[in-house]
Amino acid sequence: MSMTIEEMVARRVHLDEQIARLTDEKKQIDEKLREEHDYGTIPAGEWRVSIGRNPQFLKEDFEKRFPVAMYPHLYKPVPDTAQVKEFFAPVELKKFYAEGAKKITVK
Repeated sequence: MSMTIEEMVARRVHLDEQIARLTDEKKQIDEKLREEHDYGTIPAGEWRVSIGRNPQFLKEDFEKRFPVAMYPHLYKPVPDTAQVKEFFAPVELKKFYAEGAKKITVK
């Protein structure tokens, strides 16, 4: 049996609500594991939980210590999409876009 558009949207909204609740619950569990256990592997019944380090590159600190003007070889140029959109006519800009999957938004 196929679903009507209303049934599909209602189901999708329900799934979004479940995902949000489950994501929040998972975050709470992860936080509790971080608080209660140190780095390493911990047996947990039929599973093994690994708690590892998660280093974060401090880009701003790096840029202060090694400014691009003095160390250009440590940086790479990337297009500034806002400037590109302002510089090129929409017809030219279209050449640099590929159509992705259809975007779904439910309000």
